[in-house]
Amino acid sequence: MHPILHVLLCVLGIFKLCRGSQLARIEQVLGIEDINVPRIDLSSSDNDEMAYLGNFESLNFYRYTGQQNFTQNITKASSHLIYYSNGTYIYVDSPVDSDNSTNAQIDHIVPFGDDSFILSGQGTILGYQLDHQVLLNISNLECRHIFNGSLSSIKAILVDNDVAYFGGSFNYTVSNKTGHSAILWNSTGDFASLLPFGGFGSSSIVNSIVKLNDDNILFAGKFNTLDDEQLLKASNNTDSQNTTLAEYSQIVSLKHGEWSSQGSLDSNNMICPLSSDQDGWTLSGSTSGSFSLSLAHTVIPNKIRIYNSLSADDQISLFRVITSPADGIMNLTYLDPSTGELETCDAWCPLLSSKEIQEAAANTTTNDTWSYFGNNTILSWSADYQEFAFVNEIPVEGLTFMALNSYGSNVGLNSIQLYEGQFAIYANNSLNEANCDEIQTFSYSELSANAEWKGSSDYVYATYDDTNGLPYVNFYPNITYPGDYTINLYTPGCQDDGTCNERSIVNVTVWDQNNNSALSSVLIYQNNDYDKYDSIFSGSLYYAPMISIKYHSGIYGSSTSENVIVASKVEVLIEAIDGAAHNSTMDNSLNGLFQYQLSNFTSALMSNLSIVGNTSIDSLSLDHFPSNAELFASSYGNFLLIGGSGGEIIQITIGENLVMDANKTNLISGNIQGIQTYSDGLLLMSSVSSNETSVFNFNGTLNTWGNFSTQIEKFSNITIADNELLIFQIEYIFNTSSNEYVSNSSAFSIFISSAGSNSYGDTLFFGAVGQNEYTNLDGGVFFNASKSISTQHLPHNSNMILYDAIYINDSATAYAYYDADSSHNEHGVLIQSLDTTTQMPIRWHSPISSMIYMKNESLLAVGTQNATEAPQLVLRNLSNQASVADLSWSNNVSINSMIFFEKNHSVLVGGDFVVENVSCSGLCLFDYSRAEWKPFYNNKVSGTVTDMKIFNGTDLLISGSLKVENKSSVALAGIQLKDGNSSIIYAGNNLVETFIIASNSTDDIFALNNDGVIHISNGTAETLTTSDFQSESRFNAIQLLSVAEDNKNANDALQKRADPALSLLVAGEMQHKKYGNLSAILYDDGDWVPFFSTTRKFNDLGLIGGQIFSNRDDSSLFSSQVTLSANSTLNSTSSSPQAGSSSTTTAPATISSGNGSRKEKRVHRGFVVLIGLALAVGTVALLGTIGVLLSYFIGNSGKYQPLTPRIDESEMIETVPPEKLMKFI
Repeated sequence: MHPILHVLLCVLGIFKLCRGSQLARIEQVLGIEDINVPRIDLSSSDNDEMAYLGNFESLNFYRYTGQQNFTQNITKASSHLIYYSNGTYIYVDSPVDSDNSTNAQIDHIVPFGDDSFILSGQGTILGYQLDHQVLLNISNLECRHIFNGSLSSIKAILVDNDVAYFGGSFNYTVSNKTGHSAILWNSTGDFASLLPFGGFGSSSIVNSIVKLNDDNILFAGKFNTLDDEQLLKASNNTDSQNTTLAEYSQIVSLKHGEWSSQGSLDSNNMICPLSSDQDGWTLSGSTSGSFSLSLAHTVIPNKIRIYNSLSADDQISLFRVITSPADGIMNLTYLDPSTGELETCDAWCPLLSSKEIQEAAANTTTNDTWSYFGNNTILSWSADYQEFAFVNEIPVEGLTFMALNSYGSNVGLNSIQLYEGQFAIYANNSLNEANCDEIQTFSYSELSANAEWKGSSDYVYATYDDTNGLPYVNFYPNITYPGDYTINLYTPGCQDDGTCNERSIVNVTVWDQNNNSALSSVLIYQNNDYDKYDSIFSGSLYYAPMISIKYHSGIYGSSTSENVIVASKVEVLIEAIDGAAHNSTMDNSLNGLFQYQLSNFTSALMSNLSIVGNTSIDSLSLDHFPSNAELFASSYGNFLLIGGSGGEIIQITIGENLVMDANKTNLISGNIQGIQTYSDGLLLMSSVSSNETSVFNFNGTLNTWGNFSTQIEKFSNITIADNELLIFQIEYIFNTSSNEYVSNSSAFSIFISSAGSNSYGDTLFFGAVGQNEYTNLDGGVFFNASKSISTQHLPHNSNMILYDAIYINDSATAYAYYDADSSHNEHGVLIQSLDTTTQMPIRWHSPISSMIYMKNESLLAVGTQNATEAPQLVLRNLSNQASVADLSWSNNVSINSMIFFEKNHSVLVGGDFVVENVSCSGLCLFDYSRAEWKPFYNNKVSGTVTDMKIFNGTDLLISGSLKVENKSSVALAGIQLKDGNSSIIYAGNNLVETFIIASNSTDDIFALNNDGVIHISNGTAETLTTSDFQSESRFNAIQLLSVAEDNKNANDALQKRADPALSLLVAGEMQHKKYGNLSAILYDDGDWVPFFSTTRKFNDLGLIGGQIFSNRDDSSLFSSQVTLSANSTLNSTSSSPQAGSSSTTTAPATISSGNGSRKEKRVHRGFVVLIGLALAVGTVALLGTIGVLLSYFIGNSGKYQPLTPRIDESEMIETVPPEKLMKFI
């Protein structure tokens, strides 16, 4: 499309791609709809608010389909692929593994182009295998595989325009050529190809891929060669076989070992390979045999070098090694000459014959004859020998070599050599002797000539003689390569030789032999009871040091001839070898870094290819990191940061043409596990121990950022609502916007293991998220038509659930509540006014199922559900807190609904109960003035009552499972209160739980039953709830609301529709196929519209579920002004308040504002007011008359004396000085 046309379409708003993100398109593909909730009119409720009550702690108004997936409690196990943009979360898919479980994982999500993402991991997503690398187009949710085969372990993905680079630890074959650990995919041509250099060799790892500029890509990881290793060779190097391998380990001296064997053994030939034309050990006439070696001292070998027999008939094909004191077969690793791969063995380890290994050597370059095993062990082979590394480096006092099979008829070896990475230099210099006499370079020690040295093979000692000078011992370790080392001094305990009182203080100094400077110096007390080690040096060494132990002084006073100095050994531990040490092995060595210059590999240059691996960036890893280092890299601005697994860090400033303007080295604690970018720089994760990770920040300078008490290798970066979140180890969340750690909460919780975002506002992440609009709710909120909430006028208690309410007056409400803290009676009622909260003293174990209030007598009635504990029904006078009646049954009863008949001083009780002495069941009249039960219209209605309401002031509607005048299976009936005539509104066995009258006719009723929401008209019921509601849905409450529209004029007031439309508001715990879990839903104009959802606070409490409190005076529905005739209460035989066969009321039988009895004939309230007013006026008149008479008879009589003022009149009109005022204080 022409750019100008594109701009014009954007301006006109008809080109949807102009919006940037793909939100609209993904919504269209998945059928996601924005929910337009009709604006309800709550003007009839106080403050234009209604309340939702129940067992919940968070609430979300419904805004779009699928929202329900992100408002529930989440766990780390519930991970999905989720799309996010502009405040909208959309579920895409859940990856599964081969057995359809949810153990699959997405490790990398990388944006590609305008509308796609690369997904990498294990398992399948949308039916595509993640280890083939999946390209997901989010505009249509279509996927495709990038590679035909599997890339099992991806650690880095770099997108460079239409090309994607993949790095990790894998091999992949293209056109019969196999590359290792790196591959690219070209989206334009839709093909995968190896890089021009192939890859990085077997056992390599690529951790990072960094774009330096348009022509240079940097690979960082653990590797030391290229698959096409000829690219590392200089053009004049024609003989690669004459190079010398570096050897970091030290040969163990076997000169003083003790040998035993089957057959014949020559110890000199055995420890010095190829020293003669004779083998060191032979056993004739057998293809199996063994020899044993007892070492002169304990060592911790890291490998064994084996020289097979010189005789083809004696050469061993299989062997094993057993060490003591472990007395176990050792697990070995070796570099297989035939494949170049590292292999393992234990009880059946192979040796090649001389012919086989010489043929392999002739066809192999030096670079393929060695490999690193661990950090500082080089494992190699040659035409003469094979090396086997000990997988477990343990203390060894002796070993047995067992030959298990032979290439001929005999067995034999030319020689063996043991190597150790942690080596010792002994004060007894005989233990340092080289195995071969011609070897001139080895570790040794030197005893001072001014003392008489005595001792054993373990250690030597000398007595200080002040006439001969200070005795000393010098150690010269054979350190041949620069690197990081630790040197420890071993001092034998004094209890074994009884010299504790004679031991001395020695001065131990580590000397740099290049400039004779002291690298460290420390005084050490030698009077230790038991053997001990002291660390005397730890750091970098560029030359072999000399360690001196010299007598300093006695411990217990002045030096005497009894002071003894002892010396045993010094141990050297190799921490890391400088990578440059191995540079002599090949023309250009790699050590975990490779700068790939694209222009260096174009077809025009391939015929005259310049050498690679020799850039200044390549050499950094050789100069600053130990050999076989594992590196990580990332860039920030013009900075390049490279970190090593040993904690080494190089900070490089890159100028034009990749010129390094400056570099700075740092060393941090621990092993670097990864480097990643975020908005304010780079973060480095460093493993300090198995349960601790340190994080460092770099944004030009390196600073400590934080610590975690777990292992962390990476973090996910995601921006939600303009807040950048860094999520470590799936669950540790740092908000960079507020610069603080945040915890998951009911308001917002998130677990993420991978995420990616493009520049258009599209974000994909793998994990789980829960976001709630309103949280920390205690089972009650007021809501308005604008879908905002308030809890200001509600009782607040974090362990209290409000689940029902009744309107008292404009400033007070009665609430039914559940108290999670209580251990006995958990349910109760409290009265909340504007500034006070009053609790009723009684509590129940069972939920409260019904409450009504009569304002003229301040009378509150409370009934319970499925209750066996007494009382199940109480009446309280709220004006004086007097108990009017407590009614009890001995069995389980439910009080579901009640109606006050004020003029009869009675309450009509409906529910599931029996009052035996008046033969009423489910519907009985209680006269609280006489404290007696009465039948209601001769018990013409019986059964189980679920709800009752007054209709038109004169009729009573009753729902439940009823029998009306011998007609059973009645679900909804009506009774005319004037004469008791009954009618059946709706018959059937489907129990009606509650109902609401929509108009002035009983032919327009909405109700709840087992089928859901029904509309009753002319005796028939139409089910309004569709099959979209799941069978486990519970519908608990229903309200009829007017629907309002926004007034378009300036005041923006609510204006009812011209056609006064009504909506049903249904509350409960509903499960909808499309909308998920709902707590409230609207039925408007024939459609179900989700209103809001909630999340539970406590597990199922047996509550009635979510309830709607209208927040207005609805007393006309449950308080009747009709006077029931005598005929309505016939057959009253009870003068006591018994409800069951054995239970009675526990309240006084009479009720009044005080403690007196209530009279049947009372003065009307208006006359009471008039009488009171008359008495008040008469009292005032009488008191006034008495006052006048007293004044007349006992008046002044000349005795009146006025008070003399303290300040005269002149002073009152003049300024009063302070001294006059002060005297009155």
